[in-house]
Amino acid sequence: MHELVGTRGRGSGASRQRRTGLIAVGAAAGLLLSGCGGSSPAASGGPPGSGTGSAATGLTPSVASSTVTSGASSGGPSSGTTSGMTSGGETAGSGYHGPPATLTWATESSGPQLDAEKKVLADFHTANPSITVTVDAVAFDSYDTKLTTALRAGNGPDVFRVNHPNIQAWATAKFLAPLTDVGVDTTPFISALVTAGQVNGTQYTLPMDTDARALYYDPDLLAKAGITGPPTTWDELLSDVAKVKVTGAYGYAFRNSGDYDMAYETVGPYLKTADGELLNADGTRATAADSAGTVAAVTLLQDIVKTGALPPGQSNMTEDTMNQLFAQGKLAFMVGGPWERPTILKDNPNAKYGKDFATTPIPAQQTGGKSASTSGGWQIGISATGKNPDAAKALVAFIERPDNLNAIAASSTFPPLTAGLDSEPWKSDPFYEAFKAELPNSGLPIPPVPQLAQVAAALQKNVAPALLSGTSAHDALAAFDTQVNQQILRR
Repeated sequence: MHELVGTRGRGSGASRQRRTGLIAVGAAAGLLLSGCGGSSPAASGGPPGSGTGSAATGLTPSVASSTVTSGASSGGPSSGTTSGMTSGGETAGSGYHGPPATLTWATESSGPQLDAEKKVLADFHTANPSITVTVDAVAFDSYDTKLTTALRAGNGPDVFRVNHPNIQAWATAKFLAPLTDVGVDTTPFISALVTAGQVNGTQYTLPMDTDARALYYDPDLLAKAGITGPPTTWDELLSDVAKVKVTGAYGYAFRNSGDYDMAYETVGPYLKTADGELLNADGTRATAADSAGTVAAVTLLQDIVKTGALPPGQSNMTEDTMNQLFAQGKLAFMVGGPWERPTILKDNPNAKYGKDFATTPIPAQQTGGKSASTSGGWQIGISATGKNPDAAKALVAFIERPDNLNAIAASSTFPPLTAGLDSEPWKSDPFYEAFKAELPNSGLPIPPVPQLAQVAAALQKNVAPALLSGTSAHDALAAFDTQVNQQILRR
């Protein structure tokens, strides 16, 4: 199978919440979305046309398609299809009672996570032999645009990953079918992640994973610079970045190439530690310039730039370039999610955790302060115009089983479950300790408004240049506020 893959960064959104956060660890949803089956139709009022299975997804040419059957392995799908319906139209081992169906599963996953999804889909086919699932793997950088185009045309995939910034917009546009009878017990889920999939009280998506960002550092470079341990405060970080220059390596780099980078990857993690905000709590007005924590976070990044310890090309720094510098031992510090580790190990297969790279919580604004981060994740949704809504609901219910969510998240994110990080591989791996420490205080940098993507782009436009030019942090954020209030939220 030919796979077109992109970077795995979630700043994207990658996810969802405010200070109260989608990561309200320990709070369970306690909700049962009643059982699937019967003859529930797809939601009405969606875009014209109807979704089909395999080919007519409207996602080509940047799509890798394959059919997953019970013979598929984690390394890829086997050829051929399988059908096998019991008498009366009932599928063995399943709650699905409909006729044979073909579904398309669209995903931005790649590498091990895509392999895990294929394995889950193969298990689903084994339990539901009358349902064939075709996989469309779309490059991350193209995923949102291509799905929006396909769903608007009415020929999108049947079941698909939904990036959290799109939940409200896609529900409002009637791209998503309500998930009111899919048979998923959400009691084990982090409640705020379930709530994130609701629009005006209706459940449109359910969580697939969540995440956070931590500070990656190179212990060997720190030792060469005479630094005995990772920074725990902003002042220590600033000092350490400057000290690394004596080694000939770069002290710090930040992502600066995509619309979500400032909000999720660069300014956002520090904003969360300082209780800053970009919009007010109900998402009705941009208030960044009036938020002391937000101004302080932007100022910190400006001060890091002033150390002169950043690599060239910082005005358009991509995640891939940053990871390569770090893997090659040329960069001491960067902020990233758990998905960075596979890339680091791909670029440097001999890298060892604790010697060549390590993770630590995002430094607190001051001694005794909290560590926090931006966090997010992906959800799952069903097309409002799909031809096989009951089969689609059966697939959602299967994917949302805790064991399947654990398997899919294991390579690069976290399961959306209250006890998720207490299971393996997260429980005993020291790599995840930093993320565990931050999660209780982590959340969305932007409230989940329908215009979330535009708000993130406005932050990138107004703040990214100011980090490098030294323009007043307050003035840059005031320009952001004006653009958002007048042009985006129209307040």
